[in-house]
Amino acid sequence: MSSAKHDVETLMNEFVEFAEQMLGQYGEFAPYGAALKPDGEMISVSGYDEDEQAVPDNLIELLTDGFAAAARAGTYRATAMFYNATVELPDDGAPQTVVACALDHADNYSVIVLLPYDVVDGDVTFGEAMAQEGERRIFGQVH
Repeated sequence: MSSAKHDVETLMNEFVEFAEQMLGQYGEFAPYGAALKPDGEMISVSGYDEDEQAVPDNLIELLTDGFAAAARAGTYRATAMFYNATVELPDDGAPQTVVACALDHADNYSVIVLLPYDVVDGDVTFGEAMAQEGERRIFGQVH
């Protein structure tokens, strides 16, 4: 059986490429997600807001609510949510844009991986990943 960390890292690695493609083409991306079903199938998940110019925070809430409902139903064993954020770098406090990956697993594992990036002429370059404890908003409601 796969470990929780392995499951969420596999999801992140499989689906972060979409953020990279969108950043290279458009310089931004709307929040989106991915999930791992109990049988090991990985699926893409998106939130829908009738407003074409939906606020990213609204899409994040839609995804979070949908993931939590699916977790309660036993539909997913792991989830990954991807969104743009700006953080202060630990070494110099400078603001840095990141792809934030909120990763949650049914085995009480939750982490947010921050992938700093720069886009120059459509080429995306990722910096060194940073991780912090997650908020346990998906499966934390199940137990």
